[in-house]
Amino acid sequence: MENVKRSVHLVEASCEDHADPHACDEVAADFAFGVIVKKDEAKAQVLWSKALPGLVTACDHGDHVACRDAEDLYRKGRGAPASLPNADRLHAKAVKLYLKACPAGDLDACEELATEYHLGPGVKVNEAKAQALQKKLCAAGRPDACITLAQPLPDGAARSKLESQAYAQWRRACFDERSGVDCRVFGLTVDDPSHAPAYRDTAQGISAFSRGCELGDATSCQYAADNLAEKGQATEAERFRQRHITLAQAACDAPIPVECANLAYEFESGTSLPKDPTRALQLHQKACSGGLVTECAKVSGR
Repeated sequence: MENVKRSVHLVEASCEDHADPHACDEVAADFAFGVIVKKDEAKAQVLWSKALPGLVTACDHGDHVACRDAEDLYRKGRGAPASLPNADRLHAKAVKLYLKACPAGDLDACEELATEYHLGPGVKVNEAKAQALQKKLCAAGRPDACITLAQPLPDGAARSKLESQAYAQWRRACFDERSGVDCRVFGLTVDDPSHAPAYRDTAQGISAFSRGCELGDATSCQYAADNLAEKGQATEAERFRQRHITLAQAACDAPIPVECANLAYEFESGTSLPKDPTRALQLHQKACSGGLVTECAKVSGR
């Protein structure tokens, strides 16, 4: 977790030393939400005020990500007073850039454009065009697009083919590209209780959660433990549960306040870990002192 903190400081240095507006925007969000670093809303506003002019300039020079990020700041009044006219101008500019970048192979632009065709208002809603873009994205290896296409379909060969494509892409990201988070997503997808029995694969879900746990994803450890416990494999379940506690505690110690809060809930509720009110309170206190204001109410009065 020290790597996470170090990454934040490197991004902040890129903002301060190189006037990188994307870096300023990213690190401002870190300070605003207080998940990775201690919450500091005043510092976040200063960083957003540095980010906004650079994002607008980058947008005018063809960076559609900058357009989207600057639009968001103007809509929410971050770094400058809220301004719907400025936000709408940037949105229109972004859409023009999506229309140009997507045919040139920019898949992120295609994703944004698919959303525009589905919801508007940057273009006229056109579900046929939205679906065509989702098919392009699915074929290019974006699993979320495959699932989006599969969801409205009834159970059958067409749905199964799309889900299989998505699963293969997530599986590759998990086992070949070594992404713990993608292992978790893959495990949750193949082990989704809402699936018909023919489409659910609990064994593959446990394999994905186990791999995610090995790669350092604490939540994957917990899912692995829960699934193994359901199968009566208590010893293996306990091994993954202890790994989960170790990783979650390390994240809390980093400190990442939200991880302290999550671990506190688990010790408080007893749903996935043995009940331990004393340890839960200590973790709530640590989350509070780390800047997670919602946790402070759970500490006061105790």
